[in-house]
Amino acid sequence: MLAYAASMMTHEALGHGGFCLFAGGHNAMLTAWGERCSFPNAQPPGIEAAGPALQFAAGLLTWWTLSRLSVNATVLRYLLWLYMVFNLFVSSGYVAFGGVTDFGDAAAIIGGLNPHWLWHGGLIVLGGTAYYLSMRIAASELKRFATIPGGSRPVFRLVATPYLSVGVFACCAAMLNRTMATGW
Repeated sequence: MLAYAASMMTHEALGHGGFCLFAGGHNAMLTAWGERCSFPNAQPPGIEAAGPALQFAAGLLTWWTLSRLSVNATVLRYLLWLYMVFNLFVSSGYVAFGGVTDFGDAAAIIGGLNPHWLWHGGLIVLGGTAYYLSMRIAASELKRFATIPGGSRPVFRLVATPYLSVGVFACCAAMLNRTMATGW
């Protein structure tokens, strides 16, 4: 859950929130699913892209870091692998999701662009391709992690436990999230 929470804060606090501060705004709200920025003037372009872009970049940076860690640092490697997976999967899946549902950061970016159906298709292709490549990266790192000297790890437990735990955590947090219901 720590890796998931860190991933969501990478998106919301560092991505959107960091852009907000850098662009001269003031963070007015921050949750695991949203960040609201107050700007003294009009909102500058780019804040919607900042969250998913920074989250994906953090996933790639974590992948690079994993290749430089000692194989004996198993707990740290596993935490970083989970952080990498959440960053890559959530950010790329969110782009594809925006293309399908016309909701979220990516959908806001293409909101005024025409023909709208073509831009939606582009989001689906971009997000789907990034998600596929993210799965390849995650699988290769999991294979390296699960086959370290000294015996193999039970891969199903390495994947299923965090998947189910974070799924329950995210659903519970979503039920308590009032920002989506009130429109902020």
